[in-house]
Amino acid sequence: MNDKKNRLLIFSGRLVFYSSIIILVFCLFTPIFIESTAYEFVDDGDWFEMFFLFALPISIFTGVMGWLFQVKAKTRKWRLLLAISSFIMSFIVFVFIAFTLVFDFCSTDYYIRFESKKDSSIQILERSFGCGAVDSSPASISHVKAKKYAIGIMYLTKIDVDEIDKKDWIPK
Repeated sequence: MNDKKNRLLIFSGRLVFYSSIIILVFCLFTPIFIESTAYEFVDDGDWFEMFFLFALPISIFTGVMGWLFQVKAKTRKWRLLLAISSFIMSFIVFVFIAFTLVFDFCSTDYYIRFESKKDSSIQILERSFGCGAVDSSPASISHVKAKKYAIGIMYLTKIDVDEIDKKDWIPK
């Protein structure tokens, strides 16, 4: 009975550890992918920011705790020290991410100008980027053609609105 319980504990620790690693990789590489390509989040990344705010600290904490179940620490004090330090580290990451999200003055706004007659997921958007009171210049405005995907991501390409065929588009 004790051996079965011990194996279940080790399996649970490994499951938590590897799940945490997958979430960490997702949280760290998604922004790199978005910044280095023409893809953007549909809602300016609000859902990802909230996911990032909670998932990163929790996955750090659970990753260390899962590692503790895999590695047999020599003493109970050592496990307690690692658990407390991982909790403190997770809390610091949470506070840092929360401050960066709260004090983000710049924003990108999208206004739908046209929608494709053939595919409603393809739109021409007016994109406005500005930093409000922090920036003294007016917002920069550009037009982009956006192909929206179901996972909350859109692919953007710059477009000149004066050169489009108005018969293929529905004005909004």
